[in-house]
Amino acid sequence: MFLFRRPQQVNVDQLVEDYTTQGFSRRVFLQRATALGLSFGSATALLAACGEQPGSSASGNSASGGGATNLKLIMHVNAPAVQAMHDLNDAFHKKYPDITVSVSTAPTDTFATLQQTRLAAKDVDIIEVTSFVGALTSYTPGLEKPGWVKQIEAGNYVDLTGQPFVKNFSPDAIKNTSSYNGKVYSIPSGSAAFTGVFYSKSIFSKYNLQVPTTWSELMDICQHLQGKGVTPFTIGQKDGWPAGLPSQALLSAMYPDLQAFDKGMWTNSMKYTDPRFVQVLQRAQQIWSYTEKGFGGISYATTPARFVAGKAAMMPDGVWTAPSLQQADSSFEFGYFPLPGSDTASENDFLAGKYDISWAVASSSKNQDAAMKWLAFYSDPANYSKFINADGLVPAQPNTQTTPFLQSIAKWTNSMRLSPDQVLHNKQHGGKYTDFVGMSSAPCPTVYLAPLGSMDSPQSLAQKMESDWLAAKS
Repeated sequence: MFLFRRPQQVNVDQLVEDYTTQGFSRRVFLQRATALGLSFGSATALLAACGEQPGSSASGNSASGGGATNLKLIMHVNAPAVQAMHDLNDAFHKKYPDITVSVSTAPTDTFATLQQTRLAAKDVDIIEVTSFVGALTSYTPGLEKPGWVKQIEAGNYVDLTGQPFVKNFSPDAIKNTSSYNGKVYSIPSGSAAFTGVFYSKSIFSKYNLQVPTTWSELMDICQHLQGKGVTPFTIGQKDGWPAGLPSQALLSAMYPDLQAFDKGMWTNSMKYTDPRFVQVLQRAQQIWSYTEKGFGGISYATTPARFVAGKAAMMPDGVWTAPSLQQADSSFEFGYFPLPGSDTASENDFLAGKYDISWAVASSSKNQDAAMKWLAFYSDPANYSKFINADGLVPAQPNTQTTPFLQSIAKWTNSMRLSPDQVLHNKQHGGKYTDFVGMSSAPCPTVYLAPLGSMDSPQSLAQKMESDWLAAKS
């Protein structure tokens, strides 16, 4: 159900994928990596994590020393995470000289194959797993079980319930990302909230604007800015998915109990044509009307620079973009507020998002004692803090020292809600209008609304969505 990657790293991730599939030289890799802004040391470390055999199915292999026990860990390609893992494993090896850690990576779109292959071959000790979301319910008959449920029921993951290091993480994080049927099977990394809006403090100050807490206040700001010749929003929709972020924010505000909405849709007690849902679509269309003209052709990778340059006063996006804004201009002052989709301020006082990757131990591992030492080392607050800050996530451990930006939004991220794409159950055989949060092959249907799309009427879109939903098979 993870529909959104952490795309501030998309260019580096693409470089790694190109290296593993095209087989160009190490020299070319380092040249391209430094051109993307990586230091030579970081580029070299990333190259080491990618391995010396481009084109292999496990596209990254690195070892942290030469001890008696070798732990095999698999994870997907993400530049900050790979670098953070490299540093963590070096520190782990210093503490346990007799244990080494070999890391194998694969691009996001092929990682599931690597995971299944290595589990089947009993050739892995520590496994990156997705958050345990999307479990079947009594009201989703016929829906196929998520892959992680199949893995747990097959007995592929070690039960971590009762392990001392589990207590280092917040109960909510363990409940929302690592637990199934009352047992714990993984240890989380962190989370990424994405239902908020970055705003330029200088523009807000220039026009004496206050951070909005209701929909009407947000619309007043947009009208005021537009009257002054300032574009309210920028969104890089060329990539296909970014408009889904504010759309999910609106749904979360208008339907605070997403599970009730999910159940209502599956039991047909709620409909896409209900006035409240139509209002979600109408408000998405209003946001599009206040966004840069032609934003459907703007690349997501360029939006931080556009925002910093003053092309727009606000930018709906995930918290992961903060480092990119700081890199674009270290003197640029910005803030972040929850997108207020409701007319009631108290219903908007939250952020929603998803938990990122977690770590599980393969039950087939012959090195489970060493794997438990690794999990305990990773979970130690001092080590975890270094890893999570390097990876740019909101911590899943309480009292973790974070960046000033994350500290400024901690009152929301400390009690982050799960976003619609983590709660709602998509029908697996529907048309392009079927699912609000979209699927890998279909975007959020709000993108079909003008001026982004060609449909002028939210009511007409709601009718198409309802027809597709009723016609779809689970």
